[in-house]
Amino acid sequence: MAFVIPSRNVPMEAKFFLGLHRSKWADIHVTLSPILLGLTAWHIWMSRAWVTKSAKKLFGERWQKALWAISGAWLVVVFTAWLIVKMK
Repeated sequence: MAFVIPSRNVPMEAKFFLGLHRSKWADIHVTLSPILLGLTAWHIWMSRAWVTKSAKKLFGERWQKALWAISGAWLVVVFTAWLIVKMK
């Protein structure tokens, strides 16, 4: 996050990075982020045997509750980030 593309009262040239306007970067981000989320979900699904085995090893008999808690925590984090972005 070392580079910020300005959005307000700056010269038009400052709103470009690598030849693309800031709105084009937003379009790319909006397109690629659901694809990445889908690929991540697919990867976890394909690794479910390993995930289950590792959870059983780490959490013992409470492995299912632990996986539900971890999944729920991720949903809370994503929802909170979404809310923060929407409030701006």
